[in-house]
Amino acid sequence: MHAANKPFHMGFLLIPEFALLTFASTIEPLRMANRMAQQELYSWDIYSLDDEPVLPSSGIEIHPTKKRETTDHLNGLIVVASKDAKHYHNKQLGRWISRLKQRRILLGGASGGTINLAMSGVFEQQACTTHWEFIDTFKEEFPQLNITTDIYEYDGRTMSCSGCTAALDMMLQLITHQHGHELAEKVAAQCIHPDIRPAHEEQRIALGSRVPTNHPRLAKIIDIMRENLEEPISCKDVAAMAGMSQRQMERIFKEHLNQRPNQYYLHLRLEKARLLLEQSDMSILNIAMACGFLSTSHFSQCYKRVYQRLPSTDRRRA
Repeated sequence: MHAANKPFHMGFLLIPEFALLTFASTIEPLRMANRMAQQELYSWDIYSLDDEPVLPSSGIEIHPTKKRETTDHLNGLIVVASKDAKHYHNKQLGRWISRLKQRRILLGGASGGTINLAMSGVFEQQACTTHWEFIDTFKEEFPQLNITTDIYEYDGRTMSCSGCTAALDMMLQLITHQHGHELAEKVAAQCIHPDIRPAHEEQRIALGSRVPTNHPRLAKIIDIMRENLEEPISCKDVAAMAGMSQRQMERIFKEHLNQRPNQYYLHLRLEKARLLLEQSDMSILNIAMACGFLSTSHFSQCYKRVYQRLPSTDRRRA
């Protein structure tokens, strides 16, 4: 348990190839909270998998401040990782995180770090999230979990975020919960972050990030398509569910995206397939089925037409 009169001591486990921006967005708000409060509310230590310096994706070496065996002083731990989190996970890491869970300290995952927590059995009924690029793979591999596309989740016992600047909002939520909204707002101002985003603000994901944000009818159509990737529905049905005619829908796509709705729908399915090829161990047949293709031959033809290479090529690259 954390004594109220002592600093909350946070550990950061850095998994190789993590994003430096994500790490900075988790640790800097704690430093700023100390400065704004003019007292030590938080302290921290850095861990690596092998107690050796760890390299983020930018190649700037970060040195751990504690060995992994030294955790008795921790009140919380945040795992910071990238899309390759799964490749660095092993039974030893899983047991280490599980022991921390048994102590009932706060456990968090930033970006791919959520995957390491899931692989260690941290999440049960709690909502969790990760970066949009990993969401489909995460859902396929952990269908029993309550996985959202929100920018972060926080319930007082666990927290997770999509990474990068969403990590800042997650940490501001932690500061709000522990020390009040006024301090969190002061920290946000120091970060030139005028609006603290609520947990349930959805990520702008994948192709959706290129959709004009001022066209709610188009956004609704794309949401319907996203919700029906494994079992695609006809464009006529998509239009009906969006409350318009198929011709109206085609005009909207032509005006804003310069392509037909069925083309866009296919690209959504193929993008999901590409991410699954790169990030999961699923067979090409299972990936094809998870993306609404009835055969691997049809899937391969569509994939090659869009990406100019076969699915097997991307599987080998992964």
